[in-house]
Amino acid sequence: MAISTIDSTGLNNVTTISTGSATLTLPASTGTLLSNNNPQSGGVIQVVQGLSTTYTTTTSTSYVTTTVTANITPKFSTSKILIMVCLNGVYNTNTGNSGATVAIFKNGSSLSLLMVNGAYIQDTHQQFAVLSGNYLDSPATTSSITYAIYFKQSYSGTVICQNSNEQSSITLMEIAA
Repeated sequence: MAISTIDSTGLNNVTTISTGSATLTLPASTGTLLSNNNPQSGGVIQVVQGLSTTYTTTTSTSYVTTTVTANITPKFSTSKILIMVCLNGVYNTNTGNSGATVAIFKNGSSLSLLMVNGAYIQDTHQQFAVLSGNYLDSPATTSSITYAIYFKQSYSGTVICQNSNEQSSITLMEIAA
């Protein structure tokens, strides 16, 4: 693969990328992610993902961790962190007044409620195939941050995450502000 006209300030001077018989020419208007080590607003600086298939249960009415967690160290204190969550196999074993509450935590403290669900279900189980959501955080730090998904039972019963060892994920994207 050949890359022509690239410089130390970033990708702003890349004009042609070729691999064998294919050639990609970038227009002159192509933006710059980094210029002199300063991020361009809206650019993705880094992406981190945490995955878990660990079967986790709780009967607690207080939040406990689900094992779906990821760490990120922002490169710039002005960056925002886009948190994307996909939690699979969420299930409440109770028949009747049952449910689950799920939240995003940052360094062990509640950051955002991801989803609340609780309803009176008679003679059936309360079951969710997938819970997903996003949150944009402004941490204002360049120190390591741990984001994790916590859950609790809403009314009664046992709440399960990653039922049948289904895979859940948390994806963190550092976005230049």
